[in-house]
Amino acid sequence: MQIIYSNNDSSLCPANNSVFLAGPTPRLKETLSWRPEAVELFKKYNFSGTLCYPEYEPGLDLSQCDYNNQIECEHHCLETCSLIMFWVPRDIKGNMPAFTTNIEFGYWIAKAPHKVVYGRPEQADNMKYMDYMYNKITHYPIPNKLDKLIKKTIVFLELEKLWDESTPSFARRFKIEEKAS
Repeated sequence: MQIIYSNNDSSLCPANNSVFLAGPTPRLKETLSWRPEAVELFKKYNFSGTLCYPEYEPGLDLSQCDYNNQIECEHHCLETCSLIMFWVPRDIKGNMPAFTTNIEFGYWIAKAPHKVVYGRPEQADNMKYMDYMYNKITHYPIPNKLDKLIKKTIVFLELEKLWDESTPSFARRFKIEEKAS
């Protein structure tokens, strides 16, 4: 498994078998990120692809990081990756309000719903609208455990390998489901 951090070369993000780990990033050092647990779960389930990890590499001197370069890297990976996995453990009063996540989710569920996989913990704050939009557009259940979301993401990536190569798998799957509903 390969991990691409925000300070890495975004051209390394492949179009196949890759997942962007979208969701809130802690604002304070004391708050733990959910992404290390996600990486461990992807390893546990033998994921062999690429994870786009929109945080800086651990141990990096943040004073030397360029915010604009970080955004460009993330945008390139979002455009390129196979799937965007949104895990939203929103904590409005804490250090993960997920304001940027709101924008990214709205953008991607409108632009490329076939790329979006979404879940959130049961106790996440103010999630009714995101739940509504995801369910309305995709008709998929919303996992409330990170491990279930990761399993779902891996299943979607495996299904992608089975489709006819002349049609992008998720676009084809989404069109079939639209006709069925």
